[in-house]
Amino acid sequence: MRNRILLIGLAGLVGQAFAGGVFFSEYIEGGSNNKAYEIFNNTGADLDMSTVTVNLYSNGGTSPSYSATFSGTLASGDVFIVANASSVQAILDVADVTGTTTYYNGDDALELVVGGTSVDVIGVIGVDPGSSWPIGDGGATVNKTLVRNLTVCDGTTDWSISSSQWTSYAQDTFDYLGSHTVDCAGNQPPYITNVEFTPSATPVAPGAMLTFSITSVDDDGSVVGAVLNYGTDAGNLSNQIVLDGDGSTWTNLTPVVAPGACETLYYEFVVTDDASDTGSSVGSLAVECSATIYEIQGQTADSPFAGSTVGTSGIITAVAYNGFYLQDGDGAWNGVWVYAGTGNTTGYAAGDAVDCVGSVVEYYNLTELDVTGGSVNVTSTGNALPNPVALSTAAVNDEAYEGVLVSISDAFAGATAGYGEFPMDDGSGVVVMDDQIVTYDFPIEEGFCYNVTGPVNYSFGAFKISPDTGGVVPCGGFVDANELVHAFELGQAYPNPFNPTTTINFSLDMTAEARLSVYNLAGQEVAVLAQGMMDAGRHQVTFDASSLSSGMYIYRLESEGRNLAGRMMLIK
Repeated sequence: MRNRILLIGLAGLVGQAFAGGVFFSEYIEGGSNNKAYEIFNNTGADLDMSTVTVNLYSNGGTSPSYSATFSGTLASGDVFIVANASSVQAILDVADVTGTTTYYNGDDALELVVGGTSVDVIGVIGVDPGSSWPIGDGGATVNKTLVRNLTVCDGTTDWSISSSQWTSYAQDTFDYLGSHTVDCAGNQPPYITNVEFTPSATPVAPGAMLTFSITSVDDDGSVVGAVLNYGTDAGNLSNQIVLDGDGSTWTNLTPVVAPGACETLYYEFVVTDDASDTGSSVGSLAVECSATIYEIQGQTADSPFAGSTVGTSGIITAVAYNGFYLQDGDGAWNGVWVYAGTGNTTGYAAGDAVDCVGSVVEYYNLTELDVTGGSVNVTSTGNALPNPVALSTAAVNDEAYEGVLVSISDAFAGATAGYGEFPMDDGSGVVVMDDQIVTYDFPIEEGFCYNVTGPVNYSFGAFKISPDTGGVVPCGGFVDANELVHAFELGQAYPNPFNPTTTINFSLDMTAEARLSVYNLAGQEVAVLAQGMMDAGRHQVTFDASSLSSGMYIYRLESEGRNLAGRMMLIK
């Protein structure tokens, strides 16, 4: 249109009977903001532009990101051009309007609607193809100018058909913008109306035997042949099969073998008519990702499957509030953390055998399988857990044991750093013990010896062993405290920090007068927890600080002229 038509914006549609022969005739996805599209009127009559809407669907969206309606009249055989307002002058000189429906990239979809009916599309609404939509001549919808072939006389909402109706030109080619011609009187090329494959479920299994069936149409002749080109590289479909058919329905008598796990099979069907004209349809099939945990871990810090959807199986070794540990064998590299989302693990238990499908993620250097968008299927319960790997405390700090059930022996607890974490050391070096799975069965005391079993986690820059119920046992096992030979000792308050109660353990090496009291930092006594004649052995008291203010407090044990003290933090 040479007269400039005003862009109305997000206006409603004005009802009109469907006008056939209106379609996108040019699409420019150039450098920077050089973006424009052209609409061609091939109806044989003037087109009321108030009945036309263009919708832009971004990033696989199912609702328009931007919509535009127009006014005025478009003569038959004329074009209407919408450009980005920041395009170069060569585009703006021929544009009828500028508007936001040009805010597209090569992976977005454009829809042309006339009189309330969708008549043409570029791309597939609701699908994100990645970087671009492929074009039948080997081009794409990114960094290209696309011009509709002159034998195209009408629009179509089937991208598998229209993707073969364009000729692609180099980026920032503007020579064809402003006019369009069609040849609707000559031979019409054949086209493909339907593509089916068996098995039909997607993604397909690795190595599956695939059979395709297509339906072809030639409006002014007959289809005399069809071929299937395919491969795992979208730009190089190096394999070809001649299809068998009756001129309408075509199939491959020799099955196509699906590629390996996590790959994509790209295909192109090409049909030829009796005038040697061709039509094509392109597509792709995703292949299921199935891998062992050992393969997922990849024997490296970052999984080779990171960013991919993978299926795997194993035995749950421990369950936390937001996920569980999964293992499919004994030893290094055979465990992984499975993230299920907060509150989504109530149906799982240690010993469950499960099949999982999820996305492999490197979450702050922790390799995890995120199943929040996938699935977990329990196949059996009550299974024996994998054998824990016996390690020194220092050896636990190794990527190979991330997610793996391990055990440490004769490890002494250091002072807690809070948050249920304790440094454990058997003399070889420190590893952190963490209460990620469950609260400890009993207070962990600084300086005491423990045997610990649990899977290995990685968080906040450190490997951590996370015991389940029963996973922490004092060295020598559980015995009657009064049968032990005790020293004069004062244990660490647990928990610490606390609110409002904490437990304090102490032991006496003889029967004697003893006193356990609490002081604030001003030296004022604020509580007496125990006082009087006490037996030799271990003792435990609970301190309730409900009436006290937040802050640091000192607890002190006195007996026979000796005293010990510790600190605890009350946080309200």
